[in-house]
Amino acid sequence: MTKRYAPATERNRAPLLAVLQSRLPEQGVVLEIAAGSGQHAAYFAPRLAPRLWLPTDVGAANLASINEWCAEVNCAGLLATQYLDVLDTVWAVEQQALPESVSAIVNINMLHIAPWACCHALFAGAKRILGDEGVVLIYGPFKQQGQHTSVSNEAFDANLRGENASWGIRDQEAVTEVAREAGFECADTIACPLITKCWYSTINERCRAPQSRLLGFAYCLGKFYFTHHGGDEVHSADDVAFVRPRSRPRAHRQGFRTRAGLGPRFDF
Repeated sequence: MTKRYAPATERNRAPLLAVLQSRLPEQGVVLEIAAGSGQHAAYFAPRLAPRLWLPTDVGAANLASINEWCAEVNCAGLLATQYLDVLDTVWAVEQQALPESVSAIVNINMLHIAPWACCHALFAGAKRILGDEGVVLIYGPFKQQGQHTSVSNEAFDANLRGENASWGIRDQEAVTEVAREAGFECADTIACPLITKCWYSTINERCRAPQSRLLGFAYCLGKFYFTHHGGDEVHSADDVAFVRPRSRPRAHRQGFRTRAGLGPRFDF
């Protein structure tokens, strides 16, 4: 039996779907990088039509699990699972004739169990493959201004770094800077269920600080979406961030490649 099951996916899939439905481009291929068990792909694809969903991963065990989950879904918009390692300088998907162009990239719970080089590689690949209206969505635990958003996340981070010094919960500012260096900018802030902290800034207010809701995080780079789903007793400080290219470029979890130093997937 190769089908894997992550209980947390049952908890986060509905809030994530609501974000995707409201913020993804209305058409094109949504490229899921580090699709893990495949549960998100099987759940999202039928609900995001007419968009096409392309799940990818680097681990053989994950690829097998994704195939099993997707085989249970009767959805024409769910494309065949593919191998993708973000550290490759050219992704195989870039060299293929897809039914439509890639309009968005979704990456869920990868950056904290991957070397920092994978963050740079993710945005480098996004720059190569996305157009002006392309969207990148990143979901996972993050720190803000170097501080953890919950006690449990601090403990979780220590555990990760104890397993592998190249892993760990990332600073949101650092991730945003990597995105900026690749030619991306942030876009508005949204709220999801069970939000405890949220900032909001609009594209027309670049010269003044955004208004705070409970806790703030100031960006005046344009519109920026960011959410926190937090608490001190569970690992649940989850962030959603959207970024877009500034100018048009040309048109992972259990089983990750060991040379990349990635570890098992943790779902929130």
